[in-house]
Amino acid sequence: MKFQALSLLALLSLSVSAQEVTGNGNITVAFFADDEEGSCQADNANKTTTGLVLTTFDLPSAYTCFNLSDIFSQSNNTGFMNATSKVYESDYDLREPNGVHWLLCNQDNFDSKANYSRVWYEQVNQTGEIKAGEDAPWVFYIYAFEDCQQMLAGSEDSSEEWPWFENSCQTEIGAITNTFRDAEPPSNCGTGWDQDKMSHIDYALYESPVGYALFKVVHQQDAVGLKLKETQAAANDLAKFGKMVKLANFSPFRGHVEALENINLVSEGIVSDYLKSVLELNLPQTSGKKTKVVLGVSEKNLAGAIKGVFPGIECETADTSDIVGDVIRGIRLHADKLLGGLKSGDVEKAGLGMGHAYSRAKVKFSVTRNDNHIIQASATIDFQDKGVNQFFMRVREWYGWHFPELIKIVSDNLTYAKLVLAIGDKKSLNDDKLHDLALLLGEDGEKAQAIIDAAKVSMGLDISPADLEIVHGFAEAVVKQAENRKSTALYLEKKMSNVAPNLQTLIGTPVAARLISHAGSLTNLSKYPASTLQILGAEKALFRALKSKSNTPKYGLIYHSSFIGKASVRNKGRISRYLANKCSMASRIDNFSEESSTRFGEALKQQVEDRLEFYATGKKPAKNTDVMKSVMDLIDDGDDAADEDEEMADVPEPESAKKSKKEKKEKKDKKDKKEKKRKRDEEEAPAAKEVDGEKKKKKKKRKSEVADDE
Repeated sequence: MKFQALSLLALLSLSVSAQEVTGNGNITVAFFADDEEGSCQADNANKTTTGLVLTTFDLPSAYTCFNLSDIFSQSNNTGFMNATSKVYESDYDLREPNGVHWLLCNQDNFDSKANYSRVWYEQVNQTGEIKAGEDAPWVFYIYAFEDCQQMLAGSEDSSEEWPWFENSCQTEIGAITNTFRDAEPPSNCGTGWDQDKMSHIDYALYESPVGYALFKVVHQQDAVGLKLKETQAAANDLAKFGKMVKLANFSPFRGHVEALENINLVSEGIVSDYLKSVLELNLPQTSGKKTKVVLGVSEKNLAGAIKGVFPGIECETADTSDIVGDVIRGIRLHADKLLGGLKSGDVEKAGLGMGHAYSRAKVKFSVTRNDNHIIQASATIDFQDKGVNQFFMRVREWYGWHFPELIKIVSDNLTYAKLVLAIGDKKSLNDDKLHDLALLLGEDGEKAQAIIDAAKVSMGLDISPADLEIVHGFAEAVVKQAENRKSTALYLEKKMSNVAPNLQTLIGTPVAARLISHAGSLTNLSKYPASTLQILGAEKALFRALKSKSNTPKYGLIYHSSFIGKASVRNKGRISRYLANKCSMASRIDNFSEESSTRFGEALKQQVEDRLEFYATGKKPAKNTDVMKSVMDLIDDGDDAADEDEEMADVPEPESAKKSKKEKKEKKDKKDKKEKKRKRDEEEAPAAKEVDGEKKKKKKKRKSEVADDE
């Protein structure tokens, strides 16, 4: 009777599943007896089994048994195996992934009373031939309870197992496999099962370079079918993939400007008005309380933004669902054919142009934010300093053998190299070259005469014309390098005044440029706290101190600032902390302010100088709030003054402009008067309180005197 009941239940579940499958399909449902005599062994030759198999297709039979708790474990990613492949010809050849013990079901080792969940796995039949192995179609079903036991009320056999069926249906040979459940799985079906990876999607959004395309997903694989090579290869075939999706709407962009704007918003995870209207018009309207429309999106940030705008839409990405990745990949591959009204190659050409425009916008630097040039120029100057200094020393040593007295008279390297070019052989030096030498020495006639006199009594060796030619060429190259270094320094000075004027004013161009270069950009430097900026450049010393548990360094690159050199040994650490604080403020002002100005840098520099004076003499500096307020007032006054064009000063102003300026001046005067009155009241308030207090004391004293007299 129990076996007949199971058979009737199987037929009922079979009819339910068959109604959900469109077209001609092959459906298989398998059952087994729950007594000692039942097994999951099947005789392929006779097409018989000790259990009950209802099928519309002649399938090969092979079964695998294992514990259900092992199936629903997060560590087990290989849930189902083909027991008829060459790897599983015997029990000895069975592999055991993630510590799970796999058994090939037969009469000898199968125990119907054991805690097993019996699985029958299906893979898609690609060839249409009925045979075992890679081409065999398989179906699977599992028990829904972790212990494979369900106590039936009123049942004579309390240990009877009751299965939860999951039927896999093959719609046609070589097509995808759809999964239908006869009942919802119970809540204790296993917590380790990755439900997100098996979630379905209703629609897929494709953000193409030519517009937004919305596809309705007609057929989709289950989590098991997605792992098959045949299913993954089906996305490359338009004939097969075209049956999975259907174009619901295609909304092209109205031009490349709108396309670039939408692509930028998509990359930033923002729902544009155009995309919002596309989704509102083409997706089913749901409140999201009971049912939601599942939309597959390729961009993770965009998915979160869509969920925030549309509560009735649930978004899935490739990170949360394997189905989304395969569907989007297929749509992108066959976009020319799936999108209507496009020629072959249109999407590719549009994508190429859009990629160039998008990349150009990303790498394009603002005039006031191109700190990359500062980094390169600073590194170039450091490299040039090393090379030029070495070459200058080589010129001094080389030419010094011929004219050693010149080194004592001229100490500047560049001037020395220019004099080498002007003098040449010391024997040719006479009073006629006095004026030329004076020009090179900055109109210093005394030094020029001293050089001529020293050449006449020089103790140096004679030099041949060939040697002099080599020295002359080398000195000429060194002078060119020095001039190049000077031009690079001027370029860096100008660039710093545009990018970081306040930081440059505070600590100078070389140190400010090195701070930006070491941080990587002005934005990174502005994000650093003052404590990090203070030791920036002294990382090795810091980690060495932490390792040896000694004192940490007090300063890094800011040590080269003139403020550190002015401070006494005792106050170097204190002024370095204060200077790092002001540098951090200056970098943030330069990075985040819309208009560049040196007013803040000048004020911060004055604060550091006042702090040095405070350490030396004890003179109290001004408060930071007062200094910043005065700077803001100066900037506001400067903005008003900047409105007046000096070149158009003689042109008579219109009456409206005169009135507006007059009104501004009156408002400013009123504001100044109110401010002065407020300060005067604040100053007079304490004095008034003191006077009132003295009056009260006098009154009390008089009262006490009167009382004494009485």
